[in-house]
Amino acid sequence: MKRFVIAGALASVLVVACQSPAPTPPAESITADTLRSRVAIEIGGIDAMRIGLAGTIGSGPVDAETFARVCKPVGQRAAALAQSTGWEVRQMAGV
Repeated sequence: MKRFVIAGALASVLVVACQSPAPTPPAESITADTLRSRVAIEIGGIDAMRIGLAGTIGSGPVDAETFARVCKPVGQRAAALAQSTGWEVRQMAGV
């Protein structure tokens, strides 16, 4: 299994893009450059969504509702990406 670590800065989570992942071509047709490009695109979408949702938090307290609104989609999208690609997608806090 290919491992890709995703680092984010919001409360140990990474917000993930809402779109469905692009279909994965057969493994034998994927070059290292193609794979790196695909990872960059997928993670770029994840990071863009994370930034957008993190911007909605404001200065109030971070509570269970905040996590449900901002963080839960991260886990759902990461799981969907991992399921569709066979990648191991991890959510981590950036420092």
